[in-house]
Amino acid sequence: MAVNSFRPRKFEDHEIVDGDTKVVGHIRVKPSGVLWARANSRVWYGVPLAKFSEFMEKHGAKQTK
Repeated sequence: MAVNSFRPRKFEDHEIVDGDTKVVGHIRVKPSGVLWARANSRVWYGVPLAKFSEFMEKHGAKQTK
């Protein structure tokens, strides 16, 4: 008899809120890329991980964790 186990998630979803705790949108991080949806939207916009990485290295400011 097999032992039950948990299956790892294939993505991480996060809700983005402003200073008034109002939802601005949602971001989904997957091994293949990053997706974005505005609050109350059913439309997701995505970029492959390579494009996201290229964009962040070109336009992002260096940060510490």
